[in-house]
Amino acid sequence: MVYRKLLQLTFVKVLLVVLIAEATHFGVKYDLWQPECELTKELRKTTGLAADKLNADLNSFKTLKLTQLKLLSFAAKFQYTKEAIALRAIGSAITADLRALRTNLEDAVPKAMRATAYASEAAGALFSGIQTLHDATDGTTYCLSASGQGSNGNAAMAAQGCIPLDLPAALTSEPYATGVISDKGFPKISELTTTQGQGKSSECGLFEAAGGDQSSNTGVQFSGGSKINLGLGAIVATQARQPTRPDLTDFSGSARQQATTLYGKAHASITALQQHAQGPKPGQTEVETMKLLAQKPAALQSIKFQLAASTGKKTSDYKEDDNLKTEYFGKTESNIEPLWNKVKEEKVKGADPEDPSKDSKISDLNTEEQLQRVLDYYAVATGLKLAKQAEEIAKLETEIANQKGKSPEAECNKITEEPKCSEEKICSWHKEVKAGEKNCQFNSTKAKEKGVSVTQTQTTGGTETTTDKSKGKGEKDCKSPDCKWEGETCKDSSFLVNKKLALIDAVFVNLVSFHDLDILVVFAQLYEYHEIYENFLFEEKLLKLLKFDKF
Repeated sequence: MVYRKLLQLTFVKVLLVVLIAEATHFGVKYDLWQPECELTKELRKTTGLAADKLNADLNSFKTLKLTQLKLLSFAAKFQYTKEAIALRAIGSAITADLRALRTNLEDAVPKAMRATAYASEAAGALFSGIQTLHDATDGTTYCLSASGQGSNGNAAMAAQGCIPLDLPAALTSEPYATGVISDKGFPKISELTTTQGQGKSSECGLFEAAGGDQSSNTGVQFSGGSKINLGLGAIVATQARQPTRPDLTDFSGSARQQATTLYGKAHASITALQQHAQGPKPGQTEVETMKLLAQKPAALQSIKFQLAASTGKKTSDYKEDDNLKTEYFGKTESNIEPLWNKVKEEKVKGADPEDPSKDSKISDLNTEEQLQRVLDYYAVATGLKLAKQAEEIAKLETEIANQKGKSPEAECNKITEEPKCSEEKICSWHKEVKAGEKNCQFNSTKAKEKGVSVTQTQTTGGTETTTDKSKGKGEKDCKSPDCKWEGETCKDSSFLVNKKLALIDAVFVNLVSFHDLDILVVFAQLYEYHEIYENFLFEEKLLKLLKFDKF
């Protein structure tokens, strides 16, 4: 009888031990896993934020490039105008901004890639670890405790942010919740040690220790150095029944030791991406954009360069910065809006790939391909105009060469026989002449008596009537404007003046046809040539002016 009672007592004790042991099976506390689900959701925003950073610069690049091509299309049509200089100057400022944007993108792309890679890895690890706990259920028991520890937390998992990756949603740009991801770390992921991470008891056997060697006992032999690691270090158990969580709140402070882990690297790469500044941005409108660009150093430098290129000076010769800005952009950029209005309404050729001669309004051209074709068209057109101009100049040179020696005086000077000279109605034979003079010379009095109107062919095809008012005058009496002393003879200079004026007319037609910006300057130069240079020296200077490469 005594033996039987002792046996019953022993059985009860063993049963109590088993029941007690069963009551010590702990899952994971809500306060441990829930913030990690929140962090999973926030980390997945990185892809969209990275794309937003890159797209901001790419969109700026596209907008500025299109604006530049539109401005240059107008400038290509009217190359030699003051407006074209201003537009090309703004185009140069855009080029500087485009270069800055390219540099910025070159820096941003690696940052975006690192942030996306680390954040995606961390989010995947967190979700995977918690999903493992979610799936450790038989429908009755569970490993994820709900808030308050009283029930199964599996149903709350999705609502807290632990869901399978959905790329379209993840690619949308949405800022991080600062309470989850701060500039220092992940504020809600504070350290939980020993029993602080335990969920409801008697629900989860995942963290139970083996009764001995794992080769012959079920469970994890924590005493032998084994551990359970979920989410690449997000939930770790190094002791039986004690799921813990590392400190990730401040990677420069309390969580410094975690800075080299996946989560520390994820935070560092995210911070670097957030701190990356956007490159140069266009304004809200083309006018606003142009005004911003007109204020940049590159625009002023371009004006100086263009002026130096057209005058043979150096850019450093132009020092009146404020005056130049005012001249080309207006005071406080007041010229910009009317200039843009003119640009957008202008019709240009070349945009249509099938019919290059078709006109298109610049404001209707919104692709780089269209606008590049416009630039190509005017490059070809300008080349053809230059070729035609070169041909016309060559013709003019020939005509001028032909005119040399065809003045009345020159025609008489060609005659070497007295009888033949005397027969001419405009010539007279002089037996005594000075050195260098011809015997047969022009006689305006004889020509008048014979009723001959002496003409001198001009380079433009017109004629002039010449009366030799200078014939026979001495050096003292040989005075302008009608006479000019040359060598030992007083000669009539009126036909030379007329010839010069005719050439000026030719230059005028030439320059106007090419929309030359410096027409007034050219004519001032021509007037100076007219006053200073004489005879065919003037013609030579004029031809050099025509040949000056202003294109």
